[in-house]
Amino acid sequence: LILFLAGWLGTISALFVHVISPGLGIRVASIEDGSTVEQVRAAPELLKRTLDSTFQYLTQVESFAGFMLLFGLGLCATLILYQPSRTALQDRPKTSARLPIWLCLLVQLSFVPLLWTHVSDLPQVAGRFSYGFSTVVAINFATLALSVFALLWRKRLGALLGARRNGLMMCSTFVLLGVAALFLMTQLRSIHIKAYTYLLISSLSFLGALASQLSYVVADRRAKEFALPATLSYIVVIATTAALATGSLYGRGWVTPRGMAPIAYVHVISGLIWGAYIAFLIRRAWASSGADQRWITLQAAIGLVLAITVSVGIALGHAKQIPDFAAFARDWDARHQQLIQARDSGIREVEVRPLEFNLGRFLMDKDVVAIIEKDCAERYYNADAINIIQS
Repeated sequence: LILFLAGWLGTISALFVHVISPGLGIRVASIEDGSTVEQVRAAPELLKRTLDSTFQYLTQVESFAGFMLLFGLGLCATLILYQPSRTALQDRPKTSARLPIWLCLLVQLSFVPLLWTHVSDLPQVAGRFSYGFSTVVAINFATLALSVFALLWRKRLGALLGARRNGLMMCSTFVLLGVAALFLMTQLRSIHIKAYTYLLISSLSFLGALASQLSYVVADRRAKEFALPATLSYIVVIATTAALATGSLYGRGWVTPRGMAPIAYVHVISGLIWGAYIAFLIRRAWASSGADQRWITLQAAIGLVLAITVSVGIALGHAKQIPDFAAFARDWDARHQQLIQARDSGIREVEVRPLEFNLGRFLMDKDVVAIIEKDCAERYYNADAINIIQS
């Protein structure tokens, strides 16, 4: 709670500093002078570009990592904190639910044309796929086969799970492990966008299928009440992304990462809701099935390990950038002092050395950075020209 409040305090403080900074006034004045980018007002073009931007920001690696981080925390915390009392053993359905099986099957079928027609730059398997991409194709084929098998043998599968005291808990554990494995595969840096999209959508569909099957087994009022916010949470993520993209395109003509920043918050909140929802269903099913406690402990451990893995990965990723950021701060402070001294001395044209590490080029397009580094700096420091010496 302390870390959470500290984070919000830092955000509010940064917002205040941003509002009172001189650069904001310069930026507002430049926008009021007019932009060379044409606003998107034609409905067909607006729809097309909105869909493109929505898909782009929904499938960002960082967004999915945030979702799974809070999913793991929500899963672990709810499994530990929510401890319903054991109830009388219920007669569970003698068959599996159709909806989750059909969901998995349709998702896998929809990716067959995209995956199986792909040709890798370095074909190593069947003359078409790289080793990495062939793994994704194999997962798609195996999941298709399992979905068809589960659909054809639905009654026998349901009877088998129902006959075993730990059957449903064992199945839930395997699904959670599978989702964690697919997610970790999406974090590979060299992964192809087609493979990444497949793994992301498959992970979400498996979570939806698990929730559907558990709801079918539990079948109580509280489970149905919890299903609504869980379902709406990801609809809100999609709607928020589309709304921000539409507003940016209609009002300014382009979409910027800064303008789409709120998506990160709704994404991680959705992950927290889904983690708590899955854990709630697992606990309700456990309470009425007589399953062993060790399955709850194992699933809570999966959530905790998932959250720790993502957190450590994010921390290490930022830690590697500390030397570069320190070099940027050092060089920019020196340039700032040079420009201030030149301005105070009446020098209107200043030559500066290039930055060892350019944070702008790390964050934005190089053409945009060139404008910010030169034109915006000239206005900020009231200089006629700031020329960067090319070494």
